[in-house]
Amino acid sequence: HHFSNPGAFILMLPYLCLTWMLRLMPESYYDYDSPVNWGNVLLQLLSVDLLTYTNHIVEHSFSSLYKVSHKPHHRFVSPHFFNAFDGSLADTVGLI
Repeated sequence: HHFSNPGAFILMLPYLCLTWMLRLMPESYYDYDSPVNWGNVLLQLLSVDLLTYTNHIVEHSFSSLYKVSHKPHHRFVSPHFFNAFDGSLADTVGLI
């Protein structure tokens, strides 16, 4: 069922490609000669996790937003990994 609703992939592919090709990230993102700062990587992962969690709580806090945006994500009764990415268009755009 997941591949019959490829909204997240359709949105993410152009977003990631354009971000890369138009060099919209800081210059350090494109620097392959400097070592990776693993502390920054950890902070970035924690920041994304916190923002995703906050977005999820906000969507559950407002019933009108929940019905329009987030409810399709919860239609699964036996969730697995890919269902986490199977939401509505509004839900996906909100997370990007």
